[in-house]
Amino acid sequence: MKRAVLFCGLLIAILSLMAFGCAKPAPTSTPAELPEYLNLATPPAGMIINTQASGIAALISAYTPINCKVIAYTNEQVWIPMMVTGEVDLGIANMVEPYLAYLGKPAFDALAKAAGLKGFPIRLIVRGDPLIGSLMVRGNSPAKTIPDLRGKIVNNMWPAQPGVHLLNQGLLANGGLTYDDVQSMPFPGVVPAANAVMEGRCEAVIASIDAPFSTQAVAAVKARWLPLDPSPEAVKRMEQAFPGLYLLKGEKRATIPDLPEYLMAWDTSVTCRQNLPDDVAYLITKTLWEKNAVLLATPTLSKWTKERFCSTKSTIPYHDGAIKFYKEVGVWTNEMDAWQKALLAQQPK
Repeated sequence: MKRAVLFCGLLIAILSLMAFGCAKPAPTSTPAELPEYLNLATPPAGMIINTQASGIAALISAYTPINCKVIAYTNEQVWIPMMVTGEVDLGIANMVEPYLAYLGKPAFDALAKAAGLKGFPIRLIVRGDPLIGSLMVRGNSPAKTIPDLRGKIVNNMWPAQPGVHLLNQGLLANGGLTYDDVQSMPFPGVVPAANAVMEGRCEAVIASIDAPFSTQAVAAVKARWLPLDPSPEAVKRMEQAFPGLYLLKGEKRATIPDLPEYLMAWDTSVTCRQNLPDDVAYLITKTLWEKNAVLLATPTLSKWTKERFCSTKSTIPYHDGAIKFYKEVGVWTNEMDAWQKALLAQQPK
């Protein structure tokens, strides 16, 4: 079922691109200056970022001389080190894992040390849409709020997905809980954890409301999402887990009844290796910006507005090639310049 949903999503994405015209433009640089292809890393099937990666790769392949190939990996701990070796050029991820990798924090510290680094040399191309979600439970769960999870079994993504683990910490903290207050069950990924919730083996799992497995959970067990506390104290506790977390009001979804008023948001991103040629990073940024209408017409990418691309909500520095384009279109401000310098100063030497 999941494969069918993802296949249909990718097919619609490709048809959307064809509707806008897919003829490749004349190269802005000589062919010798641009690579034939780029490898774009993505999470496993069943996660919304995986389907977003397919749409972005299709757009890059359609509107530049470069073919973009999507490769799914178990998690960012696998593909971010591959940026150092040049096996991966681009990555689609939420902003948490790149932040941890850039700073060489657990569980990226040992990987960085093995590569002779203190932090991974990765950069940002564009900031994407917000993923919106909370802790998902079955419809018949006794838990109505996050504090109700005290003593219950909650998914634990450490060390398989340290970023998701931090997101979990943020959600629990919003409700005044820590992992010490719940029964922690480890999982290798979000999809297996969601399956455990549907099967009744786990009480709650972090879930984006737009993820393919979330739609399945609503249909199978009338899954629902626990509300977040919007008070300043609760939001501050949440932000301490990861500086890129914030609250958004839940939007209506035809497939998900009774969404809570407030949910947690965390941004997605297109990242790249630091030594990606400036001309390539520039071309990708320019293409995503100028073909933004095509991007927005692609399923799962309808909120990747160009106004979000360049922002001080970023948690890793931007690539020089991307900065060049942002300066050309007038969105790279003095504030952005100061933010970039502050982020560059954070990486351990």
